[in-house]
Amino acid sequence: MKKKSKVTAGNDIIHPLIDAFDPAVDLTYTIDGILPSGYISRDAIANGVIVNVDPWAALKNGDKLPTARNYPRVYVTLDDSDGPNPENPATYLLAKGNVLPVWTADEIANGFSLVLDKTLLTEERHFIILFLMPVDGNNEQGIPVSFNLLKSPSGGTVLPQLKFDVKYHNDGITKSNLVVDPQDPNKEILPATLVAYFKQRDGDVITLFVGDSIATLSAQPVTVEIGANESGQNKALTFDSSSFEDGLNGPRYFAYTITNPAGFISAMSEPTILQLAFGVRPIGLQKPVLPEIKNNLILDQFIHPLHIDIPIYDNPGLGDVINVFFKPADDLASDGKLISTSPGLVDLTKDPIYSAEAIYNQIAPFDQKSVVIYYIVSSGGSPLLNTTSSALTIPVDLRISGGPNPDQPAKENGNLKTLIITSGDGELNKITGPAVLKDAEIKIPFKTVADSTYLEINDVISVTLGKTTITYPALSTVPAADVIEVLTVQSIKDAGEGDMTAQYTIVRKLPDGINSSESLSRKTDVFITSNNSNPGGKDGLHAPHWANKNDRNAINVSSVSTFKGCIFSVNRYENIAIGQIIQLKFRGTEGYGDPNGPAKPDASYDSDPLTITQNNIDNPEFEFLVPPLYIYNLCEGVAHVSYEVIVGGIPFGSAALLTNCDVTSPSSGLCILPDKFK
Repeated sequence: MKKKSKVTAGNDIIHPLIDAFDPAVDLTYTIDGILPSGYISRDAIANGVIVNVDPWAALKNGDKLPTARNYPRVYVTLDDSDGPNPENPATYLLAKGNVLPVWTADEIANGFSLVLDKTLLTEERHFIILFLMPVDGNNEQGIPVSFNLLKSPSGGTVLPQLKFDVKYHNDGITKSNLVVDPQDPNKEILPATLVAYFKQRDGDVITLFVGDSIATLSAQPVTVEIGANESGQNKALTFDSSSFEDGLNGPRYFAYTITNPAGFISAMSEPTILQLAFGVRPIGLQKPVLPEIKNNLILDQFIHPLHIDIPIYDNPGLGDVINVFFKPADDLASDGKLISTSPGLVDLTKDPIYSAEAIYNQIAPFDQKSVVIYYIVSSGGSPLLNTTSSALTIPVDLRISGGPNPDQPAKENGNLKTLIITSGDGELNKITGPAVLKDAEIKIPFKTVADSTYLEINDVISVTLGKTTITYPALSTVPAADVIEVLTVQSIKDAGEGDMTAQYTIVRKLPDGINSSESLSRKTDVFITSNNSNPGGKDGLHAPHWANKNDRNAINVSSVSTFKGCIFSVNRYENIAIGQIIQLKFRGTEGYGDPNGPAKPDASYDSDPLTITQNNIDNPEFEFLVPPLYIYNLCEGVAHVSYEVIVGGIPFGSAALLTNCDVTSPSSGLCILPDKFK
């Protein structure tokens, strides 16, 4: 919008601070972007205050021919009644024209614009006054044009938060503490107070925002205006309950912005957070359950990680949040330490309704003491509408041979060195040919990686090799050197043939004389074959390879989608023969990057047997496809891929390929088999 001023023949329009001149010309001028409120709009002021001077009729019509004597000059002053002095430029802000005839034909016909630098102006009401001054020195003044100038938003750098009655902070927003709308008895409202803010003005428009997080804050359809004479005062306002009561219990964020009369919009205020607490508290909570713990004692072997089940309660609701806590049994007054937080509940029929995990570092502070485990269920995530469960108190003893275990969350104790097997023919970690018919030797290191002794009298050592486990008599003395045990021919036979792993376990009675701790060494690879009959030759069958491996070397959604599963290839091996059978074996364990995690039975897949025939015996490799179902069942963990070659009914296992797998959805975090693979 433009506000126009016109020079007329009368002198009855006089600003209190401005002396009137008897104008003698018909001249009008305007200022760009003046709103009905008298403010120049934010967009118009961006490039300065623009004064548009319309054509001067006397010049345009030729009534006054431009000559050096009568060519007019135009001057603009600000908030000043005195006429400008051409000899003193400080008396005017803008000028047009000179003693020489510099007017162009376009300016004579259409007028011109002058721009006033906004940095010269303060944020207040101003008057623009235009003068015509021909060479004869007679000033002719236009009617002053007033405008209000703003150059920045209201509110200052940080807006004050919205204020709510203390009951809404203490009790949350409940059905009982909402207020009936006096304008509509069928509506309920939440009253709030807008605190007076910096540069508050009549005509400021307040836009209210509501959301269940900062990211979801959305503007409400009804705005609030600062009315006449309300500047500098707190203002009562309300939120319609329909703007925040839909959805789950939990936090609600309330904020606002200010649009001042010039159209400048402030940054959003810091949100005020209240809790929506409709409905009832969760009821029927039972004690947490430790499904793997025996004899009511937490031992090291069960904390990699420790599984904690939360039984289903009487009234689970969508969005309920479960927080699991630990605290020491000898200091019940202390604050509980948060161990795990569930996402908002979606499946309300599962039992347990939620399963949490605690790792070594969370449990270690309670070693050789008792820990109190409990949980709090918040309805919809609201901390005001929650219930605390009964507590489970259970002793903890994490002492293990060679401990503590530094390699969390792996079950193997990284402090223990690996065993060494020496065949009857002197082979290290390999028993081949005639050596399978001779007893072998197993060496158990008596010192840890840190070069300290750890074995004690009555410790029991057991060795797992391939398919067999051998338990040796308890130690009768404290070893002063590595422990040497015999691996009998029968144990070698029981272990099977091919590539396998070996590790040892130290079992020690705890001081209570009842319970025992276990310390498990890391695995070492061992190869066994009799009379070089292994189809892979003396070195055994090599691991398969992932034919469509991506640059991340991890099975992901993209690789499964592209190849409709995963293709693994078995290279042609040394002693391949017609009639042999190859079968791929895909197994999965929990824990991304941890090959020693718990097995996931649903992620086990055996391929259809492939028989070596005259037609395929010369193939350089044999491909096997693992369907998407088993990969999605694995979800996030480690894939163990190997194969067996069956010769005359005897299976020979290959080394295993280990690769990470993660087919979780980026949005939901779940592993959901796409419909196209069902």
